[in-house]
Amino acid sequence: MVDALTWFGAPEELVGPRSDRHGWGQMLIRALIYRIATNEGCRQIRWLVRERPENYQPFVDLVLRHLS
Repeated sequence: MVDALTWFGAPEELVGPRSDRHGWGQMLIRALIYRIATNEGCRQIRWLVRERPENYQPFVDLVLRHLS
């Protein structure tokens, strides 16, 4: 989900239908943390990574909206 939204421009509506499932918000948060950490780790060892942490801000905002 994180990759689809941040890399491939998937619509935000993908998050909504599953947001009523138990633990869904936590899964999204953990996926987001994993992706950001993985990209930053790759960047630290000088691997080519096109995303920057700020690229994830719209998705962070989306997750926070669905959790409240």
